[in-house]
Amino acid sequence: MWRFTHIYSLLYKTVGLFVFIILVGLVYEIPELFGISNAPMVVQFVVFIGCCIGVIYLINKLAWIPTYLYITRTLSTEVNSSEAKDLSFLFDGSLKGKWYPLLEIKKLKPESRKKALYEFASKIVGESRPLNT
Repeated sequence: MWRFTHIYSLLYKTVGLFVFIILVGLVYEIPELFGISNAPMVVQFVVFIGCCIGVIYLINKLAWIPTYLYITRTLSTEVNSSEAKDLSFLFDGSLKGKWYPLLEIKKLKPESRKKALYEFASKIVGESRPLNT
């Protein structure tokens, strides 16, 4: 989860970390937003745990965003969020720390890039994980 394989991965996780730090800094203020002034320590602890869980959940739920940015910006290939989710294992380092920059994709014609990405992904995965094309 905390591997930085490309600049978009680093930026995504850095922003997530800063959001977490800001929320933790606001632990004393958040209960007051809901009308609880001088919140007891238990409420502050619950808010802190909620912030931790929320940020970790969002970082994991939206983990396709760095892959989407890498594919669309660096590889100049149009994909949607679902396709980015399908291909994310190639770029996130989840394969025992290995990732595939695939910069040679940019040398292909734009209309054949997505197909080449899926073919490479299928080759890496084999038949164990079906991919949408």
